[in-house]
Amino acid sequence: MKILNVGHNYFVAGGSDRVLIETERMLKDKGHTVIPFCSSNDKNSESEFSQFFPDSINTKSIVSSNPISFLYNFDAAKKLNKLLNANELDIAHLHIYYGKLTTSILSVLKKHHIPIVQTLHEYKLVCPVYTMEREGTVCNDCVSYSRFKCITNRCKDKSLIKSTAMALESYVSRKLGDISKIDLFLSVSNFHRDMMIQGGIPPEKIEVLYNFININSYVPNYESDGYFLYFGRIEELKGIRTLIDSFSVLSQKLLIVGDGSFANELVDLIAGKSNIDYIGFKEGEELKRIISNSKCVLVPSEWYENCPMNVLEAKSLGKPVIGANIGGIPELIRDGIDGYLFSPGSTEELKDVVKKIEENLVVFGRRARLDVEERFSEKVYYDNLNSHYIRLIENYRK
Repeated sequence: MKILNVGHNYFVAGGSDRVLIETERMLKDKGHTVIPFCSSNDKNSESEFSQFFPDSINTKSIVSSNPISFLYNFDAAKKLNKLLNANELDIAHLHIYYGKLTTSILSVLKKHHIPIVQTLHEYKLVCPVYTMEREGTVCNDCVSYSRFKCITNRCKDKSLIKSTAMALESYVSRKLGDISKIDLFLSVSNFHRDMMIQGGIPPEKIEVLYNFININSYVPNYESDGYFLYFGRIEELKGIRTLIDSFSVLSQKLLIVGDGSFANELVDLIAGKSNIDYIGFKEGEELKRIISNSKCVLVPSEWYENCPMNVLEAKSLGKPVIGANIGGIPELIRDGIDGYLFSPGSTEELKDVVKKIEENLVVFGRRARLDVEERFSEKVYYDNLNSHYIRLIENYRK
């Protein structure tokens, strides 16, 4: 099978990039041919197809540069057409493409009669700013009312101009087929699928396919160095304040790893608290070692997480997870079996489950690893993804 793998970056700048690159690796390992189509960037991995990559658009300065290309990237459409003229493909798999490659690529794929599947990593189709968040709280306005609530709410950096640009891009993308021209959407949680259906995607056009993790790269460790762990972005919506408030009155040790806009406030909040340490950003094998040596991983988010990879990483290393009962998190944690859930923002509930899980660390950890093997392995993901590919390709050939 020849597959076009489409996304913003051909390097890891975020979670969706990691899924794109890991999906390519997995498909190649299974004997498929995978051709990437991403924006040009000096950080990109090497590819024999980079000559077809369109110039990158700086989406952080859309008002002052490339305003038209932010809505419709003519260069992306032209380069993709050249690539498809030179290579016969069976299917296209899209990840995040809006804003850089734009919906300009959809009509090109349709012209070449290529079926399109898209993995939805965020909430862009129902929220112009992707996050369903406004001023530190979750926001459903664009789902319940109109995408133009983004303008009146000034959702993008509290700027009227930027928010108008995001709402306009969402409107133009819808008109150009960001739903109608996609043959199959893949949500990474049932919660996310339900939200997308509320936002206009026909139920028969969207399936759930959880993220996967290469479990062979993770050796479980059922012992620990005695600390609870939070690792990820340091943002208030990630539940950092709730986490600190809870551990401020607990004796258990908490280690926090990561970076973000709330990092300075975090340092102030933990000042004088001997049981809480913040060690900044870590990655790769160093981060894996830190996770492996923890007692339990905490995911206290107060935002609509989809299928957070930190839960899968922790469980792969044999660590139970305590998570907030919001978004897709409760689909990954089996409450009372391999971790515990608590109401988002509730310090009392979080304190209770932190104490409670001490009695079941090893048992829960073993169950956590087994759950990843059974539900989130590369094999499970590939078997489901491949069946979707085959069905779509056969439908096009009828």
